[in-house]
Amino acid sequence: MLPDPWVSVEDVARHLGVSKDTNYRWVEAQRLAAHKVGRFWKFKLQEIDDWVRAGGKEPWICADQEQKALALAASSLVPPHFEEVAHRRMAKADKTLAAVNERLTKEIDYWSDRWMKLREDQEAGEDVRLNLENVRRTILDLEGRLEGRKKELQAMRHLSSARPCPSLFPSLACLE
Repeated sequence: MLPDPWVSVEDVARHLGVSKDTNYRWVEAQRLAAHKVGRFWKFKLQEIDDWVRAGGKEPWICADQEQKALALAASSLVPPHFEEVAHRRMAKADKTLAAVNERLTKEIDYWSDRWMKLREDQEAGEDVRLNLENVRRTILDLEGRLEGRKKELQAMRHLSSARPCPSLFPSLACLE
């Protein structure tokens, strides 16, 4: 079999059915495989046919681009985004923790004072409308809620970087 001959811009234009100017634009944009010989552009028709079959892209451009894009994103885009999200999330968790702590602490203090006052009234022989045991349970319940919320909000502060879950984002199923 004879080797694929080198052809000129005119030959490629005829082969593809486009103008010479279009070929020159593709060469300048580095979209069309071309080799400069002196002041002339030369082509291999096999390379041109491969380029057409690849949809007008160099075959090396089509190969494994998704993995290269993911690697680039993982190395250069994800870390700053992760830091930004982590900072926002920690600030929100801290703000919520302060508000929850303030509100529940005030409520616990209120019911503790109320319990002490009711106990004093009961010891003095006065008629107490609230059951002391119910007030004590309310205080314990509020303390338990405060501790539970503190644990939840502390857990919310901890982030880990992970790939998106395709079941949550069907458009990312190609990443599996």
